[in-house]
Amino acid sequence: MSLNSVPNEIFLLRKVAAGDEDAFSKLFEDYQQQVSGFVFSIIGSKELSQEIVQDIFIKIWQKREELLEIQKFDAYLFVLSKNYTLNCIRKIQREEKKATAYNNIAPDVEQQQSDIENDDYLDLIEKATSALPPQQQRVFRLRMEGLKNHEIAAQLKISSDSVKKYQQLALKSVTTFVKMHLSYLALWVMMGFMQK
Repeated sequence: MSLNSVPNEIFLLRKVAAGDEDAFSKLFEDYQQQVSGFVFSIIGSKELSQEIVQDIFIKIWQKREELLEIQKFDAYLFVLSKNYTLNCIRKIQREEKKATAYNNIAPDVEQQQSDIENDDYLDLIEKATSALPPQQQRVFRLRMEGLKNHEIAAQLKISSDSVKKYQQLALKSVTTFVKMHLSYLALWVMMGFMQK
């Protein structure tokens, strides 16, 4: 599947690159339906497709100066739409993994901590995570998404030893924070998950 170019495309792109909002609106009108159909064919959700299409065109507007360098806008838009949609799918999958990871911990915690609701527990972990230094926070969040040490190392462009060190420091900080609110059993469950 591909997208089709529209009449006066080069002229329109030059105007958009110069910051002409009317030209951008015209570009959006000319391509929006094609992009929406293409994204829907990949993702299968009308609502999500609309959000993705808007994000794609926002990205185009933000990088409008680059439009002058593009030879075939329809091909550029096709690749951009495909990549953005696939990234969105990956993000959804990561969020689902994260939710699964949290849910693997939460049931054991709920058995021992009936006074702490699942949402409160997740909020507690999130607060502890947000307080971490940036690199520890990135490592910890990626680990919670289910990534292995070597995958985290590749993504962050650091060594596996660094990932391990940041993970240990992050876990220690989160544990200290959570210790004030949860039983030792809940901490043990969390540490057991992180060390898998």
